[in-house]
Amino acid sequence: MREISKKSLQKEIPEPVLSEHQEWIELYYKSWEISSRHIFYKEGLPSPKYMDEAAMPDKVWQWDSCFMSFYCRYLPHIFPGIESLDNFYETQRYDGYISMAHMVDTGEDAYGERINPPLYSWAEWEYYKITADDSRFPEILPILIDYDKWIDGNRRRDNGLYWFEDCGSAGLDNSPRCNYPGLGGQLCWIDLSAQQTLSAYYISKVAALIKENNIKIKYERKYSLLKNLINKYMWCERDGFYFDIFEDGNFSSTKTIASFWPILAKISDTKKTEKLIEHLENSNEFNRPHRIPSLSYDNPNYDRYGAYWLGGVWVPTNYMVIKGLKERGYSKIAREIAINHIDKMSEIYKNFRPHTIWECYSPELNRPATNKKREPNTLCRKEFGGWSALGPISMLIENIIGIEINWPFKEIEWEISLLEEHGIKNLKVGDEKISLICHKRKRKIDSPKIYVESTSAFKLKVKWNNNVKIIRATKGKIEYKF
Repeated sequence: MREISKKSLQKEIPEPVLSEHQEWIELYYKSWEISSRHIFYKEGLPSPKYMDEAAMPDKVWQWDSCFMSFYCRYLPHIFPGIESLDNFYETQRYDGYISMAHMVDTGEDAYGERINPPLYSWAEWEYYKITADDSRFPEILPILIDYDKWIDGNRRRDNGLYWFEDCGSAGLDNSPRCNYPGLGGQLCWIDLSAQQTLSAYYISKVAALIKENNIKIKYERKYSLLKNLINKYMWCERDGFYFDIFEDGNFSSTKTIASFWPILAKISDTKKTEKLIEHLENSNEFNRPHRIPSLSYDNPNYDRYGAYWLGGVWVPTNYMVIKGLKERGYSKIAREIAINHIDKMSEIYKNFRPHTIWECYSPELNRPATNKKREPNTLCRKEFGGWSALGPISMLIENIIGIEINWPFKEIEWEISLLEEHGIKNLKVGDEKISLICHKRKRKIDSPKIYVESTSAFKLKVKWNNNVKIIRATKGKIEYKF
């Protein structure tokens, strides 16, 4: 492990501008600083430089690594988020299997033949959107396909839906989602089913980009098939919600954060998505003081202290919901949830000792998650520079400041919602650097005046108060008033 000097890190970090929210900026820099201490080096690995997930230094975890790549992509030349995935690809077994976690020293499976959510193709595509680097795709596409085939052959039920090994599903350790043999049979999991659909969607996009047309068509068909199966069997029209189901077709009654994966995977149509949003807005379910609890408030197992996945608020699952909402056109509620989440994280960072970032949070109290009145570090980890950095970094840039990058097409979309002076400086996109600043406004209906500095020309789409303007931003420094 080698630490990056604070001075060199500060020089490279994209600089957010938020004239009235210095507490968010403080949390942002703290997240980068903690995460920089989790850049590890281990000779002999395919990628000796990798991101440690901040949980168990002797192991690396699959879905933690995928989620960490979503903020590492903003500093890819320093933070090896995407390279960390290579250490999993290299351990792929001859039959396509990739373990949920493996030992750093030996590369052996840490927990036997168990999997984590299959998020590789999504992570790879999001990295490509900011870096415009498609050089990885020809090599990783066969790996992603072989892994997908293994899951199909070993974690798919006769009805075409999927199952995890664990009660609660892989990753949601103590969530009260259980198999009940004899009461309808084993469960089909909504999250793994939706994640496999998401994986198929992005595998098809990767294949299309590198002109593997047969693979593209195959995975488009698979995506459509899984989408239809999930909507047919896992959507409960009465409750307006996706549920885990038993093999006999009956719904489980447990409402968890897992049921929002279909938004991101573009499985839910507009009507279903808006029904799911009603659950997110319902204070008796998922709209608690700190959004979004991992278990619905009306569940008898809900724990106001968080208790890990019995209501605990987790940054990666929040990011999944927020990302899905924004991609589907519901950026307002996505932004509201992001602001609530960053506000709570910031408040806890300021007022709770030790002053740090935590693995998960209580949905009701301004404190980290814990069991009842036990100390928080008996349940969730502190100095958590793993996927918890997604909130203060990625949500701040993407949802609060409102910047979405598609650099392969040299495009940036900026949704302006704040009135204060805000934006970002020194943002690395591909091989370029860009700064975007919106001057202070008095009202949301006021047209923005923005400052743009760039080392390259690009297309900038500016949105505010139901208005849209598209400009061709030129190389250099310029101001635009709409």
